[in-house]
Amino acid sequence: MENKYLYIDDDNHENAVEKIDGFLSENLKIDTVQHSNSWEEQLKYIQNHSDDIDGLILDLKLDDCLNENKKRATFRGSTLAQEIRSRQKENLIKQMPIILFSANDKVKSSLEKAGIDIFDLFIDKGSVNVTTFNIYSKQLEALSESYKLIDQSAENG
Repeated sequence: MENKYLYIDDDNHENAVEKIDGFLSENLKIDTVQHSNSWEEQLKYIQNHSDDIDGLILDLKLDDCLNENKKRATFRGSTLAQEIRSRQKENLIKQMPIILFSANDKVKSSLEKAGIDIFDLFIDKGSVNVTTFNIYSKQLEALSESYKLIDQSAENG
């Protein structure tokens, strides 16, 4: 079964695609978008597309690069993830895995343990290589499949 993630990064589209290209497989597709102009626009985009995706992959520091509209994000991946979790609880956004894909040094300097706990998985950008891409791909597939099963059992139960 195909699993589709949305990857939100501050890097330009071409560079962001290069970062996640190794995760792609027959069963795993990842669409890449640059951060929106504002917090509200980003949440609205996710909410409007949540039925079409099975998970989110977020960069932590979305404010390093300007987006295509020359705007710098005023929010981080962690605050975005927290708001998404709140909206999932309110049934405004469907339940899905949220993955943190960031450099380990940025995570250590910016997040406490509680901040990491809102993510289903943390992937250190520095740890991905030919060997680990396959391992992480399977984890991404398993996470989205698990959320789908939980959702199905909730509907049937």
